[in-house]
Amino acid sequence: MLAGQEFGPFLIEKELGSGAMGAVYLARYIKNNHRVAIKIMSSAINSNASSSLVARFEREAEILKHLNNPNIVRLFGIGKFKGMRYYAMEVIDGETLEAILLRKGAFSWDETIELGKQICNALQHAHDNGVVHRDIKLSNLMVTRQGVLKLTDFGIAKDLDGTLLTGANCAIGTAAYMSPEQCRGESKITGKSDLYSLGVVLFELLTGKRPFRGNNAVELFF
Repeated sequence: MLAGQEFGPFLIEKELGSGAMGAVYLARYIKNNHRVAIKIMSSAINSNASSSLVARFEREAEILKHLNNPNIVRLFGIGKFKGMRYYAMEVIDGETLEAILLRKGAFSWDETIELGKQICNALQHAHDNGVVHRDIKLSNLMVTRQGVLKLTDFGIAKDLDGTLLTGANCAIGTAAYMSPEQCRGESKITGKSDLYSLGVVLFELLTGKRPFRGNNAVELFF
């Protein structure tokens, strides 16, 4: 555990969550006490510089560096400390749409329209900058206490003019939200796939259910 320790220019306060690639911590810049969230890659993945997960981690940071929109989580800095890759981003004081839906149930039309407009604003900015998110889902959409939506997790995003981290015929994303072309593993994924996933999100917010259900990915796809 890193809580209470100094990590480069930061003082780690507590862990906010963890996943396959590493953990996210609440921290503060030591020099100005500014609060940030730090995503630190796990030591196991850090030790394998050729890992596709390392490339994905670095890709997410690189993409966020070029996006500046009130509805997209903001990146503050990228670095390495004692061989551990990390990047610092804004702290989002709120909940995911997934958590809110579980807590309160289906959203009203007015609530869904307002959230949909903010998601569209984030996607418009990303697409205008040549970035396709490819994993639009409730757990990657957070809402602050002030009602501002934030799109997070660009870990599998694709730069339309850059290199794709997964090849053709390799489906990537979250099955229930994936567009047909993603399900087929097509390599030429465009912003239209994000709009398909947005449709699934809006349906789920309004009804509390996903439009397509199955016991596994195969049933969902076919």
